[in-house]
Amino acid sequence: MTKKQYYKKCNELKREANKLIDDRIKKLLNSGAIELSNYDDNYILPKCVMCAIGKEIAFQFKPHTKEGVKDVENFECFI
Repeated sequence: MTKKQYYKKCNELKREANKLIDDRIKKLLNSGAIELSNYDDNYILPKCVMCAIGKEIAFQFKPHTKEGVKDVENFECFI
């Protein structure tokens, strides 16, 4: 893989992740699971939401091979 191919594929997945984030933000709010009046106007609620969505993204993009899982564990050390 070239750098150009790497960036192209990462950008495609980033667009997919951004769409998933937008969809889940709306879905969660419309689900009734959040009562906005119970939260102060700060970043606690949005961070909780993004953490939950991050877990879904991790699940959606999880590699299907042992080698891929090892790569993820290694990459985490450098991020």
